[in-house]
This record gives sequence, structure tokens and C-alpha cells, in this order.
Amino acid sequence: MGDEAPDVLRDAVEKLGALKTLVDAFVRDEPACLKARDQLLHSLDGLSEADIRRPQKAEVARIRGECLGAFPETAKQGEELLAKAVKLAPKNINAWNGLGELQFARGDLEAAQTCFERAIVGEATDCVALRRLSMVLRRLPASKPEDKVANFALALEKAKAALKCNMQDPYSWSVLGNAYFAEGMVNTASAASHKQRATQAYAQAETLFQKASVADADLHFNRGTLRAFWGEYGLALDDFNAVVAATGMQLPQVPAIRSRIDKTKAAIDCFGKVKPKKVSETLAGIPDGEFSQGAQMAKVGGLASLRGGAADCLVCRCVEVLPIPEGQTSTSALCVDRDGSLFVLSVFFCDVKNLTKQLSPLKTLLFVRKPDFHCVSVQLSDGSVLEYAGVRALHPALVSLNQLGSHLGSHAASADFSTGQAVSAS
Repeated sequence: MGDEAPDVLRDAVEKLGALKTLVDAFVRDEPACLKARDQLLHSLDGLSEADIRRPQKAEVARIRGECLGAFPETAKQGEELLAKAVKLAPKNINAWNGLGELQFARGDLEAAQTCFERAIVGEATDCVALRRLSMVLRRLPASKPEDKVANFALALEKAKAALKCNMQDPYSWSVLGNAYFAEGMVNTASAASHKQRATQAYAQAETLFQKASVADADLHFNRGTLRAFWGEYGLALDDFNAVVAATGMQLPQVPAIRSRIDKTKAAIDCFGKVKPKKVSETLAGIPDGEFSQGAQMAKVGGLASLRGGAADCLVCRCVEVLPIPEGQTSTSALCVDRDGSLFVLSVFFCDVKNLTKQLSPLKTLLFVRKPDFHCVSVQLSDGSVLEYAGVRALHPALVSLNQLGSHLGSHAASADFSTGQAVSAS
């Protein structure tokens, strides 16, 4: 039997890979997945422990452990077998990764971190361990803000190192996107540039997944989260709907975005019903061109002026504050410029509750330096398309209310945010 063991183990490794593919596709309870599990366990049951050499015993325990660990009802047995495997073969990288993944799944982050670090000890560079370590670092509790920032920065470095192992690995590109996105949430000065890098990494991951004919739900969920955070609701819905199609899960993000879009449309429609005299009064009070208040001077204007280079500071009036989901660190309001152009202004990384209290519809004047423009296009439930302009203020310190001489920097807040275990642990 000892001579047969290597062949059986090679076959078992292939079966384990096929099983993981099914599990990643969220079909644990479907007959094909259960059949794959049973076939794998049956092939291992045919081996006599007395005839298996010590390294092979470790591999048998590892394969059986990962197989059982893929199902919640047998995860504990799987973890025990993987713990046995690393004791029998301390250099078995796959066993350390498998054990770490189960510990991560049940929330024992410190134990998982130890496992992934053991997998990359010395000169070893394992992309799976580096990816998982990046995820763990982003979820470790931190008593001080600076510790959290350090963890997220290190998580980004581990994601980059994972990608260097194999530039054609879509999972590493996806985790790199997560790491850039998350690090930008705690290092807000880099949020905009990290958003761009995350978007590029997700695009590369998607290309490689498509080449491999893999529909990765985690990629779409995390990219959808990024797009929703930055107000790109049409694109976010595309991603979240892709998750629903791939997994059958009903995501709360979809109706939440739909509700937000409906309320935005209602605010736009409502302003269209304001009496012309009131609209004229609202627009007339908005300054344009050279503007000074005390020692503060700026070339102010509306959307057209800034896009044409005639102004360096956007000035507008708040029309209506839009509802913000609990826990968000950005606030949005429908605004209008002197030309009557409507747009949604979003102020990021702010104390939402206190800032929104200061915004009075049709009264509050807002000055926005370094505005970031984008266009939102969303298909509504009736099949029609809603399009509107969006303006992002990347920090409250770039926004002044009613006068140029003050700004909202005191309302700054960082996002309590991480990515990487959104739909599954990837």
C-alpha cells in the first residue's frame, strides 16, 4: 500500500482543488459539492495508516482537514486534523495555510496570523500565505489609531509581495485592490490615489478571472463596496448584481442604493417644482468671479466655470441634505450653482451628524476647493436612466460654509473600514 499512497495523494490533491472550486462558487449544499467531498474522503479511507510514511501521514491529515474544514458542520474536525498535520510536518506550507484559514474564519485572528507567518518563514514566499496575512492585518484590533494605520500599511506591503510571487494570479490582484482601498480609508491623505490604484488592481483581477472563466463574487462585492463609498452607484449596482447572480444571495446593499437613488431623484424633481421667484432668489445670492471676504480671496464659480478653468473654487447652495446610511463617513446634499445646474456634493471623511446639522436647505452657501467631478448614471426600476453630476470634496477642510474664512476641518473623521471578508474569506 505504501507504493500506492503517492498516487492516491496526487489524486486527492486534484479532488481537493475541484472541491474548493465548488465551495468558492457557494454551492456547499448542492449535490455536486457533497459528492465531491464524499469521493475525496472515500479515496483517503482506502489508505492504511500503518503503511503510510510520516510525511504522507501529514499530507493525508492536511487534505482531510481542508476537506472537512470547507463545511461549517465539520470545520472543528478539519482544524484538529490540520493542527495534527503541522505537528507532523512543520514545513508543510499548505497545512499552515489551511489551518490559518479556518482560524481566520472563526475569528481567531492572532492564531491565524501566526499560521500565515509560519508559512512564509525564512526564504519561503507563498502567495496564499501573504494574501491571507494581508487580510488578517486589516482586521486585527488596534487600541491606538496609529497602530491601525501601521497594520493597514503593512497589509498593503504583504499584498504587494503576494503579487510579486505571481503577476498572473487574479486573487492576488483582487487582494491588492482591497488593501489599497482599505489603506486609503485610514490614511485619508492617500484616499483618492489609493482609490485609483484599487480600481486598476480590480480591473486586472477581473481580466484574469475572465480568462480563467471564473466568476469571483468577492471581487465584485469589494469593488462594489468601493464604488458605493465613492458615490459611483450605477457601477456599484453592476457589481452587487453580479454577486447576486453568482451566489443567489440577496445583498442589502442593492435595495439601499436603490432607495438612495430614488431619494436623489425625488430631491431633483422637488427642486424642479420650486416657484421661479424662489429659484431666482436662491441663485442670485450665489457669488461668481473674483470674490473676497476679509483677507480671503478666490475665483469662485459654478460647474461650467471650474471645468473651463475660469474659477478655482466651486460655490453653490444647499438644496436638500440626502439621507446617509448609519456608519457612513461621508455626507451628501443636492446643490445648485449660480447657473442653475444641479449636482450632488459629497463631503468625505467627516463627522456626518454634526456637519449635516449645519446645512440648511436653500440657505447654506458652500465653497469647495479642489472639487473632484464625476457623472452618475443609474438605471431605475422602471427602466429609465437617471443621470446627474457628482462633486466630491475629499476632506471637510476643503469646504467652507457661508464664508471663505473658515473651513470644516474640525469635522474630520476617518472611516472604520476594511475589506477582504465580504462575501467569503478572500
